[in-house]
Amino acid sequence: DKPPAGFNCLGPGPAEIAALPEWIAKTPYPEPLRCGDGLVTIPIGLPVPLEAVVPCVPPKYTDMATLRPWDRTTYMLQGWDQVVGSLGMQQEYLRMYEEAMFGITTTKSGQDAFRHGEIMAMGAVPLFVNFNETSRLAMGHMNRGLMMQALTLPGVLPVAFVDTTRFDARRYVSLATRLLQWTRHRMTTHAVAAYALRSMGVNVTSQTQILAVSFGCSDVFCPLFLHGLRSVLSGARVPDYPPLQGAYKIPGRPLRSPADPTPHFVVAGQRLLEPVVANRSEAALVADIRNGRFDFVIFLGASAVFHHADSPVVAEALRVMPKSRLAAADDHDHIPLFLQHLHSKVGYVLKVNSADCCPEDGVVTAAGYYSC
Repeated sequence: DKPPAGFNCLGPGPAEIAALPEWIAKTPYPEPLRCGDGLVTIPIGLPVPLEAVVPCVPPKYTDMATLRPWDRTTYMLQGWDQVVGSLGMQQEYLRMYEEAMFGITTTKSGQDAFRHGEIMAMGAVPLFVNFNETSRLAMGHMNRGLMMQALTLPGVLPVAFVDTTRFDARRYVSLATRLLQWTRHRMTTHAVAAYALRSMGVNVTSQTQILAVSFGCSDVFCPLFLHGLRSVLSGARVPDYPPLQGAYKIPGRPLRSPADPTPHFVVAGQRLLEPVVANRSEAALVADIRNGRFDFVIFLGASAVFHHADSPVVAEALRVMPKSRLAAADDHDHIPLFLQHLHSKVGYVLKVNSADCCPEDGVVTAAGYYSC
């Protein structure tokens, strides 16, 4: 159980972190939200790729990471577009959490944020200062008990420092280890995609094929969820249309500058998705949908159901596929009004920042979206 060369462990080694602990195996997954109109909302959060998760809790060199979510002057990614020739800023941002005992985080425009998972993926403990104000489903794949334990560690003063006269190092290492295990087994793109497919009743076999329609989706969320789907199935069995070109690795060419479009996570200086060989021509996909090739169609951007209905691929999927085999993902920070109409088009909504109530039980805010 040795860590990779040049990587030391603070606590259990990689084999113990990678093994599924009994306490996680026995912890229930979040229940989807089933609404009166027949629409099922499945919480998916913002997952992290397994490749970006550290193999064990690394040694720590500082108590608090310097980033404060409410203070833009502490953001290491400022000036990213001026840093030419390297991925320095993004790599330094992640290393900041890897070397810190704690990372401070909070809700901002939405309840979920990549920062929450990034902290845990780097083997740090998140101090989520207003976690008790978050909805159950928006944080559906986080372990609420562990998150609250972090806020009650003796000697830990969130947004300030660690009082070493009261701090319990053994208790810290135990909590950091459990959080890293949880992240690896419940919050990766693979774990979340597998959960979503189970929740939609998809019986995954060696023949299962899913079409991922990428109209209207963000260049941050979509590569991550597609990465998860392809880790459950093989890449060629989950073609994306239109292809997310900026998220694919270029063989023999690592990322060299900020001019390269990148997903949120870059692994070993490369983009996230492996190239796949698939016939993505419009005519071929329309014929494949009509002939029943795809077991499921997932619109990676929910708005595509309405705003890209003139696409032959979208139109054919909505015409031919039963609602029970259609899903739409939404990564908005809020609950858009158009979600209330999705029940007439698809059977499932895969929601990042999901509320704990159905649209019919919520209220419309002055900003024009649903709130519980």
